[in-house]
Amino acid sequence: MDNFRSKNRGLHTASGNGLTSLKNNKSTFIDQTTGIKHTFKTTNVSIDSSELGVKTKVSSLNPREISKINLESLSLYKNLVEFQALSESAIGYTLPDSDIIFIANGATRRACCIDIYNKLNIDIKYNINVIQLDKESMWLVLQEIRRTDSNRKFTFTEQSINALSFYEMYVEKESNVSVKDIIESYNLTGASSLSQGRFSLMIPFAVIYLEINEFLSNIDSRKLSAKFAKSVIDFVEKKAGKKITIRKAIKDNSTSKGYSFVALENIKSTILDEFKNELSSLKSLLSHLPSLDIQTIDSALQVKDNNETGFIVQREAENNFSISEQACTVNFSFTREDYSESQMVKIRKIFDEYAKSFEDIKKKIDQIV
Repeated sequence: MDNFRSKNRGLHTASGNGLTSLKNNKSTFIDQTTGIKHTFKTTNVSIDSSELGVKTKVSSLNPREISKINLESLSLYKNLVEFQALSESAIGYTLPDSDIIFIANGATRRACCIDIYNKLNIDIKYNINVIQLDKESMWLVLQEIRRTDSNRKFTFTEQSINALSFYEMYVEKESNVSVKDIIESYNLTGASSLSQGRFSLMIPFAVIYLEINEFLSNIDSRKLSAKFAKSVIDFVEKKAGKKITIRKAIKDNSTSKGYSFVALENIKSTILDEFKNELSSLKSLLSHLPSLDIQTIDSALQVKDNNETGFIVQREAENNFSISEQACTVNFSFTREDYSESQMVKIRKIFDEYAKSFEDIKKKIDQIV
């Protein structure tokens, strides 16, 4: 558990810079919040493409959707065919009582090597820096995976799955942790940062996506944007007549209100059980569509009025600005993923205009609480 401690709450978060050194059969990672170095025994292994399928597996924490990538269209694939060599070693790890090497960084390279061998009988050497880990050190894997986002940017779906893995691992290590603390720690592990609203959209979407992925297998995952995720979440919530939440209230006498909100221990099973009927309806809808493309699915997901569900649920993300005794919320996010370059220029201009006002509000609140 100590490997997951942070500066403020005791939960540690590793640096987003990834592997900082590799020499003398040891790899070193630096903790961003404390500056402490963590060293692990590491070996360099070279495996022929013909044996990769047996001796290695992609880490379950690696969100890369390899099955949805047109490997032959990648410049990496073409270079491997031409030069039959990799310029950079993959990063993998082993766990006690297993000879399998799990790939944290290099899943696409692995897939290309296997595909080239199967189709062209070219046996390329796949080099891996293998770190010897135990379950208490698995935070390193998520760190390394977040670092790979700079190599080939994660799609919204891949980032959502990665965030879900981080959420689950964090909750397992620290009981009664707040979602805010999880988000702050997650943002320390990579170059990009997420707002609470976006994180709260990504987590339930990842859970639902893993359930309906079979219906989306032929869709380019780069087209599954935050807007699409919101349509999926809205459909389920409106069918159910209630929100999907990633936190719960617990008794807390240390607060003036007598309770506080914490993350859910079993986020996947909680959502799947609570919205079982609605997810069945979603799968049924997808299975009966004439074609499975983004436009067709998005149109089918729209709930036109109240008659279908009895009432329309307002998501926190839709209440961009709300004031009540329970919550005071300013919750909106605009990213290049969802808006054109010209639109983002206009949005940035507005944010720059009101930046000082936002900062003043935050400072005033910080001074009184």
